[in-house]
Amino acid sequence: MKLFFMLALALSPFLSFGQCCPDINSVEVIPSSPTTTDNVKIVTTVTTPNQGMFLQSSHAVNGSNINAEACYYNGLLTATQTFFDTLDIGILSAGNYTVDFAAYQASDTICNYTDTMTSVSSFTVTEQTNALTTIIEKISLIYPNPSSGKFTIELSDQMNASHVRIHSISGKVVHFGIFKKEMNLALETGSYFLELLENGLTVGHHQLLIE
Repeated sequence: MKLFFMLALALSPFLSFGQCCPDINSVEVIPSSPTTTDNVKIVTTVTTPNQGMFLQSSHAVNGSNINAEACYYNGLLTATQTFFDTLDIGILSAGNYTVDFAAYQASDTICNYTDTMTSVSSFTVTEQTNALTTIIEKISLIYPNPSSGKFTIELSDQMNASHVRIHSISGKVVHFGIFKKEMNLALETGSYFLELLENGLTVGHHQLLIE
């Protein structure tokens, strides 16, 4: 018995019991301003108070409400850990949508919903129009494409972009920065989704191929 208490005391700086809760850092809709032709994804970023593990996630679209949840095992070591999860929502009809996201903390590797944090956000899906298609065609000239990560983005005289955001096919943001005509990025081989933004709004997008 004495040995048990001595061991518990020695491990106490590294163990944590009853810490609450998973912290929801962000719930991001991709693309940020979706249209009726976009495949909508929701990327969640959640931090647990201890080093644990991601257990599961699910979602359901009920009219204009998107209900999503994820469960995380809290773990024991007292070092925070951040998890990224991508939910593939799909193509949505035009309208306003509410995202109700709940992050559950489990005391075991089976989700038993011991503690909960919630987040509510909203976004709008707009009808795709010929005008928008024209805009995208005008500003989405990227060459060479495929490239090794060094490429040029051409904008028309009428268009402006302040930032560039690039997602992997899973929805993970792999680059976000100030717009530059000449881009030189270290990306792994594969297919990506490039967004051009102005004042926080998506003004165009294009597939980007890295070889």
